Amino acid sequence: MMGMMDMQDSNTLLQPVQYAIQDHNYLLAERLASDIVRRYPLFEEAWILLGDSLYYQGCGLMAHKVYTRACLFHPQATWIDQKLKSLESVPKGIIKEEVEDLLKVRNKTSVGAAILAKNEESCIGRCLESLVHAVDEILVVDTGSTDRTIEIAKSFPKTTVVHFAWCDDFSAARNFGMSQMESDWVLWVDADKHLHPDDVPLLHYTASLLADYEPHPLLHIMMLNQMGDRISINYGLPRFFPIRGHLRYYGRIHEQLGPIRGNRYTDLGTHDFFVRIRLFHDGYDPQKTNMERKLRRNIELLENMTQDEPDDPTWWLYLGRESLNKGDLDKGIQALRKAEEKAKTFRGFGSLIEVLNLLVSAYLAKGELSEAEKVCDRMVEANPTFPDSYYYLGYIQIQKGRQFYKEVEENLKKSKALFAEYRGLVSPNSDIVKWKADLLLADLYRLSGETDKAKKHYLQVLAACPASYKQRIEKIVSKL
Repeated sequence: MMGMMDMQDSNTLLQPVQYAIQDHNYLLAERLASDIVRRYPLFEEAWILLGDSLYYQGCGLMAHKVYTRACLFHPQATWIDQKLKSLESVPKGIIKEEVEDLLKVRNKTSVGAAILAKNEESCIGRCLESLVHAVDEILVVDTGSTDRTIEIAKSFPKTTVVHFAWCDDFSAARNFGMSQMESDWVLWVDADKHLHPDDVPLLHYTASLLADYEPHPLLHIMMLNQMGDRISINYGLPRFFPIRGHLRYYGRIHEQLGPIRGNRYTDLGTHDFFVRIRLFHDGYDPQKTNMERKLRRNIELLENMTQDEPDDPTWWLYLGRESLNKGDLDKGIQALRKAEEKAKTFRGFGSLIEVLNLLVSAYLAKGELSEAEKVCDRMVEANPTFPDSYYYLGYIQIQKGRQFYKEVEENLKKSKALFAEYRGLVSPNSDIVKWKADLLLADLYRLSGETDKAKKHYLQVLAACPASYKQRIEKIVSKL
């Protein structure tokens, strides 16, 4: 996030600040860190150290502002909650005008919000209410509402409604909407989403901060998705970006941004940012929407896309994902395998990990552990640092261990039961039925944490085993 600065340069810049903090010279640390962020405003680590210098000076309010600024472009930061929690015991302190000046942006970049809508009277008011103080203009692209959507939208200030004849193509509707906007930047928001109230100032702030950034910045917003009583977080596709005339949307659904001319993957000429601007989304909450109807519509449009552009793995990926959401595992796996195959030869496709991750979950849902494990291995090969690969490998190994455990238990029990049936020339080992099988069963139960069953079998063994085994078994039993 520092531009062209490499790791060695960044460490060299930060060392004097770190030394000043270690020496408890917090004013010097503040001055040094301020100098760095003034030169490199996207340097996250420098902002954190500036926040630390303010924290140690007892300037809780200023430290809070700086820490919040530090994680703006790192929404997945694990340190932020701990830092903010620690400020609860710090006084607000004095206002530092020099730091306030650092937090300001010098130019005023206009920001507009655009909304695609059709029959959204139940939620569009909430959406517009969350945006009206955050942007300069709001454009509602209505695709054929027959309820009060248009009436509600027109009642909000800064809001314009334009009409678009629906043609089963979300990209066409979005491209039309952008052509009607006057703002420098656009934030695309669905009617069933609303902006977190704490993030209202961040739209202008972020857009102004990146106004002159090259290459073209694309911002991925933090999406808080509500599914029943559970909330998941993802960043998905970029929703916030400058309107500079060389970008357009592609695809009937799950639309992608790309250049007006050239390959939309390799010729995009953009830089992706992940930002801590939060949108709440309950459009896929089964309590508030007809999930089956949405999935059916999505799958139909995606099937059309796989016919329009059969070599593009993106549409096979989304078709696979929506099929899994609908519960059709076989169709989902078939589409995802097609996406993986197409990705091998399709230049610029960057979502192979997502394809493989969905494939693993699909095979696990079918109980096909070996296939899931093979996909995990391919996922590790594609990106050795992706955490989910190793989690799934661990999960698969546990499931295989459970299967192995059951097989061991069944074989040992069978070795005892067959003594009543066996008729043959070779005499079986009678110690198996007397105590040996029970000893192995006891060891198995102990290793798997079933202490009561283990103790029961050890006591049975003690009554039948040779004296040479008793001391070892008694020692084990005493620890259970």
